[in-house]
Amino acid sequence: MVQPLLDGSFVNKDPAFIFWMPVLLTGLCLVRVWPGFWAATGMRWVATRVVMDIRNAMFNKLLVLPTRRFDDISAALCCPN
Repeated sequence: MVQPLLDGSFVNKDPAFIFWMPVLLTGLCLVRVWPGFWAATGMRWVATRVVMDIRNAMFNKLLVLPTRRFDDISAALCCPN
């Protein structure tokens, strides 16, 4: 795969090949990197969203508990010094 690159640019000194090769290599790198970036970004968004949903569900559950539930639990058990 490197042979045409070396022959076209260094041996034959083709100006068109010399011009387009960096553009093609940059494009190839972008094509390989871009999906990985979006996959990582998507996974990070999903993970953040799952944690936020769990926190919201837990908070909503705590809001509807009767006050007697909180009176029964000693503060010393929740937060020991």
